[in-house]
Amino acid sequence: DGTINPNWGKFLSGAHTFLGYDHFYHPESIDNDQRTVWTNLTPFVSENGNNDSPKELMIEGVKSILELIDIIKPKYIVLLGKDAFKQLKSNSDESDSFIEYTHVFSNIKAQIGRIFNIPTVCVAHPSRQWEVSNKFISVFIFLHRMSEITNKRNKMFPLSVVADNMRKEMRLWQERVLI
Repeated sequence: DGTINPNWGKFLSGAHTFLGYDHFYHPESIDNDQRTVWTNLTPFVSENGNNDSPKELMIEGVKSILELIDIIKPKYIVLLGKDAFKQLKSNSDESDSFIEYTHVFSNIKAQIGRIFNIPTVCVAHPSRQWEVSNKFISVFIFLHRMSEITNKRNKMFPLSVVADNMRKEMRLWQERVLI
């Protein structure tokens, strides 16, 4: 009927720790269900995620996701799962010029990009092994959001500049923070 299961909170209590947060509520973050929309790319079909989903299902799922994004016009998008950008592009029947993405670090699978010019990150699904630590996803998202900031309204840096800014900032942390 379109309503959320009344036990939803019980199943997801503490789910914010997937993104490396502590056990407290953070209304400014993805924790805030009043400001966050959760959806899957496709209905669950198998234990293999969507790797063996029928092509038709992937195409319809991508079409629905892109329509949802276009309707909601979110300020920020977090894709959970490796290769999500690639799946969106390869299963979209429209011009894929509205989806752009790149890797930031050569040894990390997390990516940054834009969908309809909306800043987007693609990070490992929380059910998978951490790439670095349980705090890395939130640091990656924070670093991306900071690197997207410009001093002019409605102006965006080219994606390559955002990635370079993230690399430079991480390099500064490595050089200047002594442990």
